[in-house]
Amino acid sequence: MVQTSTDLFGIKPDSQTTLQLTARAKTNYGLGFPIGSQSGGNHYDKVTGLKLLRNNIEQLILTEKGERIMIPQFGMSIRRFLFQPITEELFVEIKYEILNAISAFVPDVRVTKLKVTSAEELNVEGGMGLNIDLSLVATKINNTIFTVGVKVL
Repeated sequence: MVQTSTDLFGIKPDSQTTLQLTARAKTNYGLGFPIGSQSGGNHYDKVTGLKLLRNNIEQLILTEKGERIMIPQFGMSIRRFLFQPITEELFVEIKYEILNAISAFVPDVRVTKLKVTSAEELNVEGGMGLNIDLSLVATKINNTIFTVGVKVL
């Protein structure tokens, strides 16, 4: 026998209360990086808005695929490009890696500019590295334009 009815327990809210509950702004919060002693003596900092988006993108770029437990596809394999000379083909591979990961894990942004330079061009002492500069538009925060710079060493 298939059950065709549902029992409702409690009080059903009126339409005004339902409207007020659904009209509240949904704010996402995240953990601020770096973790450590923050202002006010706390060890953890709660962030939102552009700072949260910047943190998420930096962590996405700096995390190697397979590094996160339970989400092995999270991250990028950028470090595999460190010891290769930057050519047009390599830049296309890096661009593809970055744009795919951002579209999969940070869908609230749109990339408008992407610049990749090697550490040799930046005169960084002591080895290889990449500098990734992004200009982005936060689509859910009034189309705010912001930048993120990450050094992969």
